[in-house]
Amino acid sequence: MKEYVAVALLISLPIMAQQPADTPASVSIILKDGRTITTTQALARSGNAVMVTVPMAGGQQGQLGFDASAITRIEFPEPPEIRAAIDLFAAGQTAQGIAQLDPVFSYYAQFRDVPGSWWSKAAVLKINALVNSGRETEAAPLIEVLSSCKGDPDAVSAARVQQAAAIARAGSYEEALQSLDSVIKESQNKDALAQAWLYKGDSLFALRRWEPAILAYLHVPVFYSDEKLLVPQAMLGGARAMLGLQDRKSARDQLDALLKTFPSSPQAVAAKPELEKLEKEQNQKP
Repeated sequence: MKEYVAVALLISLPIMAQQPADTPASVSIILKDGRTITTTQALARSGNAVMVTVPMAGGQQGQLGFDASAITRIEFPEPPEIRAAIDLFAAGQTAQGIAQLDPVFSYYAQFRDVPGSWWSKAAVLKINALVNSGRETEAAPLIEVLSSCKGDPDAVSAARVQQAAAIARAGSYEEALQSLDSVIKESQNKDALAQAWLYKGDSLFALRRWEPAILAYLHVPVFYSDEKLLVPQAMLGGARAMLGLQDRKSARDQLDALLKTFPSSPQAVAAKPELEKLEKEQNQKP
């Protein structure tokens, strides 16, 4: 393992990107040789090395470097901007949510090839927000960067899902399904899996395979209920697939549950007129 101590004083070291606001300081670097290094100082990047500030003789500070290839994972605390962005996206406030992610991108970009970096989570959130607002062309370059994070398996899985979704949006649903099934089979990342099941439901829906689509959508609220940006999308998709089966009662129940559970979501806005139409049809029956 490449490891070294930089004897230069901290004041002479390269300026580090600023951590997102209010991020707790404790960070753990888990090394492949079994050691764990915990620090309360912000990390920095120098080439392939992740730099950790350490105390030195005379009250000075230097840095200890670990090659990125020797790191299993860095356990960063979740930046508060991630949760704030999720809440804003869930309320349909796309521009404000994207703005919240800026400091996360700024700081974690230097670690985006290391497992544990919050850069990939921020990238997926931004990609979804752009796609959901019809800005696929803006999302495409970010998907390419995400796919290049070869040192982070979770980022690669997330990129594969987004690439499959882009294939589906181009109308190649069978090809997209093959890619999504591959991620579902191979990935252990819950974010990637939840999105893979959602997009699988979308592709099956487009192919008018109603029952398999419903089952795919159902995976999201059942197994990934904490994915509050994806659950309302899956509920709306499932309700529409139920309508494809002419199961109006189940569709009404699903739409009603969506409105009650996620009333401020963009999907609730779309669901309301559909539910009103179904209820009107029901009331007109003799």
